[in-house]
Amino acid sequence: MEAEEKVIEPERRDLYRSLKLEGILRAPLNICVTCDRARAGPTGLGRSLQPDTDLLSTACAVQTYGLRRESKA
Repeated sequence: MEAEEKVIEPERRDLYRSLKLEGILRAPLNICVTCDRARAGPTGLGRSLQPDTDLLSTACAVQTYGLRRESKA
């Protein structure tokens, strides 16, 4: 979040922070998804050739969850 705030004009940073926080507070459900890059050690399925496999898999899992949730709505 700090990196994002650096590219926003100083006079708009408070508004930015409040919008992000307001969205979290108003959401009926909050889900925290994490990716522990050290959990499987330096190698893991696919990580020898593509080190970011764990990050990409995490992103795909979140996207799949969102798509499944929308299809059930």
